[in-house]
Amino acid sequence: MKKQTLVWIGIYAVVGYAAYMYFKPSKKKNISTIISTGNYSSAPSNLQGFGEDFLKSWAKAAKKNEPAFVFQGKVYNTNGGRIKA
Repeated sequence: MKKQTLVWIGIYAVVGYAAYMYFKPSKKKNISTIISTGNYSSAPSNLQGFGEDFLKSWAKAAKKNEPAFVFQGKVYNTNGGRIKA
């Protein structure tokens, strides 16, 4: 009985981790979202230098069609990702 329980716990853990990794927005997905919504017009490779958390905030604002987003206490324009003046 114990062995069977451990096997099932292992199976649930592996499936849960795989689902988490599949649905977790990756840096690549966030870059794709930003570009597809028209909020960045330069080469996608230029966005690779930005941090994952910054891109996540930017992509979230782009999906919601918001004009600006806040990251680490600073306000950024969603279109272009520059600090709002």
